[in-house]
Amino acid sequence: LRIPRIDDQLSCGLASLNDHIKSSQEGYVEVTVQTSTLDQLDISDIAFVKIDVEGYEQEVLKGSVETIQKDHPIILIELEERYRKGTLQNSYDFLRCYRYKGYYYDKKEKLMKAYSVPMVLENQTGFYSGQQCDYMNNFIFIYGEDHTDIIEQINTRMKYVERYIDNSLEVKSDEEIALHRTEE
Repeated sequence: LRIPRIDDQLSCGLASLNDHIKSSQEGYVEVTVQTSTLDQLDISDIAFVKIDVEGYEQEVLKGSVETIQKDHPIILIELEERYRKGTLQNSYDFLRCYRYKGYYYDKKEKLMKAYSVPMVLENQTGFYSGQQCDYMNNFIFIYGEDHTDIIEQINTRMKYVERYIDNSLEVKSDEEIALHRTEE
């Protein structure tokens, strides 16, 4: 595991097994760690997977094929071209092979929208060239073809979360959120 050193501090949040650390950072610490794939863990009934591995997404996905095929978990994945060129397209193509569709949260419109490789690539390129934009790097991939209901549920909850953040509202239960949704 390579942990970059930034301003004489170790940046554990940017650690990676990927070689990009060697070429892109002034210094790094290399630590030997035990690794295994998700499939090797032999866990059943997985409903949700979060992947944030700084350029090592393809390896994680390939080590999760049995789990993906068996359990069809919702996958929240951070994807960034800056760590490995082709990550956006390769991850999308891989997950589409297993009948997954991707989405992202549009902060301006406050809605979940369909994942589009060219749009995300343009966003990330623009962000790193100094354009003012909401950086997109977290995506939800859901198994199957019709996600209307789950996307609507996420949008409803996100509107509540946005209002909570904006107005310091009191946290409510799922039942209160559902009641509030029917009142709107």
